[in-house]
Amino acid sequence: MALLPRDSRIMEGPDVEGTLDFSYSNEALMTASTQGQPLGDLRWFEEEMLPTNDDFSSMTGVKDLDLNTPDNYTLSQNYPNPFNPNTTISYQLGKAAQVDLAVYNSLGQRVKTLVNGVKKTAGNHSVKWNGLGESGQAMPTGVYFYRLEADNHTQMKKMILMR
Repeated sequence: MALLPRDSRIMEGPDVEGTLDFSYSNEALMTASTQGQPLGDLRWFEEEMLPTNDDFSSMTGVKDLDLNTPDNYTLSQNYPNPFNPNTTISYQLGKAAQVDLAVYNSLGQRVKTLVNGVKKTAGNHSVKWNGLGESGQAMPTGVYFYRLEADNHTQMKKMILMR
């Protein structure tokens, strides 16, 4: 049984001569590989079979990310988010660095400094924010941004305070 009728007229017009035939027999579909295996067989090119050591980088050209590299800095999403009034901000440093972490309002004004130029060791760190500004006033409901600066790396994320 063919996918399309053999006499179907796919394209017609002054620039197209005759009828284009896009039909295939079941036999052609079953052996549509270069080596005669059924369609869908992963062994079409036996010299390029899947690796047995789970190293797919040779096939894709994509290497696994080494999370212990010195340039790995990650700022995680705060939790909970939205929050009222407390939230936790986590970050990871690939090597020891001087860290600045601050909270900004939607106008870009710094409302709270959480970490100010402190030398932190490589690894995971977290800071809690209680929703209060520099002078201890409760910050209003709204969207806030927190920004991590470590060495020459800067990253920013968004969070929502709901009172």
